[in-house]
Amino acid sequence: PGLCITTKAPKDVRAEFEFTKLPVIWVSEITSKENTIEPAKLEFEISYHIYSFLREGENRVVYIDDLDYLSAINGFQNTHEFLKSVADEAVSKNSVLIFSVTSEAYNEQEISFIKSIASKELAEDKEGRRYPAKEFNINTGHAIMVEALGETRAELKARIKGYKVLGVSAHFPKKFTMGFPEGTEIKSIWITETSAHESAISPRKMEFDVSLRIISFIKENPGKGLVYIDALPIFMLVYDFINVLKFVKDIVDLAHEYDCKVVFEVPPNLFKPEQKVLFERRMDVIYTA
Repeated sequence: PGLCITTKAPKDVRAEFEFTKLPVIWVSEITSKENTIEPAKLEFEISYHIYSFLREGENRVVYIDDLDYLSAINGFQNTHEFLKSVADEAVSKNSVLIFSVTSEAYNEQEISFIKSIASKELAEDKEGRRYPAKEFNINTGHAIMVEALGETRAELKARIKGYKVLGVSAHFPKKFTMGFPEGTEIKSIWITETSAHESAISPRKMEFDVSLRIISFIKENPGKGLVYIDALPIFMLVYDFINVLKFVKDIVDLAHEYDCKVVFEVPPNLFKPEQKVLFERRMDVIYTA
């Protein structure tokens, strides 16, 4: 018997492992028909589910996918204590705990602490990384990261066809719409402190007004909605990285749930290396123009 704790959409995990009946707990803050738990409830609900599963019998396997995100949200010390406790419980029940990490998300001391828990040497988590795609294809995956500047933006937008678009942009709405195919239905949120325009929302309202507008758009356009976000640099100036990461993950999870698309256009070098690893892990595809 196995149990998977993951930040990925459960349907993707089941497809990846080819286990249609695999029990999956989705670490997410969205409301879903799937079994979801908020990432901040590490010491209570997540631990409870794992302990309950292990205590049902022996020779069980628990797989914790993306320990990196749990650590980012809960702090390394709390996550390390959780991991040690779960590992000890697994050993006592003659069961196995498997967990995935990406080394770039931690400092050397933290990696040493993690290795001290593992009974076998850690293998590099290739699945946790996302390598650049050769071609931009909007129909591949739900969450797409695009590193692009200047004229490249218009070239990419021209390939986005057949979707209703919501732009969350640092640019004036008229400028944002440039490049999309003629006839594309586009709504815009202009991220600016200028309050005179009807589409303007302050970047300081990322967690509230901006999120609510995105959520409403995705729910109203299942299977055909596309959210195009180029305003992350502004949000990064106002919020700390963890808040931006949570904002991104919630949108990505919702896109998976409603079969929509979300494109994050970011300039090169926006993130520190350890931040980039955490951000890229939310993505299905990365395209570097």
